[in-house]
Amino acid sequence: MSEPPATRNLARPLTPFPPHLLAQMRPELPTLFAEIVREICATIPGYGELLDGPYGTLIKDNVQRNLATFFARAANPDLASPERDELCRAAGRLEALNGHSMDRLHTAYRIGVQVTWRRFIKVARRNNIPMPVMSAFVDTLFGFVDEMATLAREGHSEAKAQSARQLDERRTLLLRRLVQTSPITGGDLADLAGQAAWKVPDTATPIALTPGADVLRGALPNGVLADLGGPRPHLLVPGTLDGEREQMILTALVSGRGAAGLTVPLAEAPHSLRWARQMLASNPGSKLERVEDRLLDLWLMTDPDLARHLAARQLAPLDTMTAARRARTQETLLAWLSSRGNVEQMAKALQVHPQTVRYRMRGIDKDLGPLLDDPEWRLTTEIVLRQQLLSPRTSAPAPPGDQQQPANHRQP
Repeated sequence: MSEPPATRNLARPLTPFPPHLLAQMRPELPTLFAEIVREICATIPGYGELLDGPYGTLIKDNVQRNLATFFARAANPDLASPERDELCRAAGRLEALNGHSMDRLHTAYRIGVQVTWRRFIKVARRNNIPMPVMSAFVDTLFGFVDEMATLAREGHSEAKAQSARQLDERRTLLLRRLVQTSPITGGDLADLAGQAAWKVPDTATPIALTPGADVLRGALPNGVLADLGGPRPHLLVPGTLDGEREQMILTALVSGRGAAGLTVPLAEAPHSLRWARQMLASNPGSKLERVEDRLLDLWLMTDPDLARHLAARQLAPLDTMTAARRARTQETLLAWLSSRGNVEQMAKALQVHPQTVRYRMRGIDKDLGPLLDDPEWRLTTEIVLRQQLLSPRTSAPAPPGDQQQPANHRQP
């Protein structure tokens, strides 16, 4: 187990310095502090403004505390410095919160080293300090700055991680508000989107995911909102789901399946997500299906109870048949309706000989007669038969006493 950040040894060991050398340098600290701050503000763009703003105290405290700690640690390398350590981490956090990398802070540390070294050279020459002591001083100085940089990187990483978590939380909240029954709009939407750093699109494409789907957030396309923690995980793609975005989502979807809804105006996203979830709950298909490819199927599955009653009424003429004959008749009827009576197409769809198709149709014509000439009956029957293929449980109930006959081969 690693030691806590405040107590672990962060850099190379510091060499203790002779007390008389430190005594010669201590009077230099106030002007050295002012020179370092002045040099940093003159060299690094933006630091001058920060010095005059709310973070000015933090920057000055950082320089002053680090100088004092350096000389205290030079006398006693084992001296703990928890307050200085936290100030260094705070400096790293400040850079992250202002959207900066560690480059500016590294430059500030380098300037501090240069200014301190120049001042030490002057003191050393005035006091005839030998070269070995000067070499030890610069080595100690660089070791101390390494320690400062390590602490600042910790603070920078912590702030970035916290900022990323907060942004994820805000975007998840935004997505939940966008897909609720009465979605957020107007000024409320603009405010929440601003907090989530999300550009509001004119249209969007929701994607429903299977429960427990494993998604790599970092691999999702830019701007995609994600709510992955609940029982019904989903995404929201701003704009359309083009080929490139689709491929990125397929890559990010490590496990599970998805269904992409229609691209709709943002306010209609709840409806599109509902359709996507409905398709996802139907017969399993590919890893990422599209609602637009199965619009009719979805429409036919909207009310299974009503479909069952419609099937019972529409297929009532078949009630006197055995289960096997009724199933065969329904299969042949759907092929006939779908192909507009083309025998060759029917034979191919049914995987039987064309002569078998003609034989079956003669029986159907005898049983149904004039119904086959009724356009409304044909349309409704085709819809019913297609719907039964999607949800067999909604089929019209078999007549009482009807027994399913085993079918070991396709009958004529």
